[in-house]
Amino acid sequence: MTPLNEDTLVQATAADYLHTQLGWNSVYAFNSETFGIESTLGRLSDKDVILTRYLGEALVKLNPGLPHAAYQDALGMCQ
Repeated sequence: MTPLNEDTLVQATAADYLHTQLGWNSVYAFNSETFGIESTLGRLSDKDVILTRYLGEALVKLNPGLPHAAYQDALGMCQ
């Protein structure tokens, strides 16, 4: 029987929903995440909330052809 805890009731359920309904991928990085430019999720520290590595990729994909400075300005607003 699956234990009833926060992971099985909330985290796993939400991750499964986001994957099946929206095609999102989730990463369970608690206690295993590394930090730095080439880290697990691209966060410099655990204080970073926005995953700028993925946001930067999405900005370019959703707004092709803008000057590089425009993408940098958008990412700078997240800090």
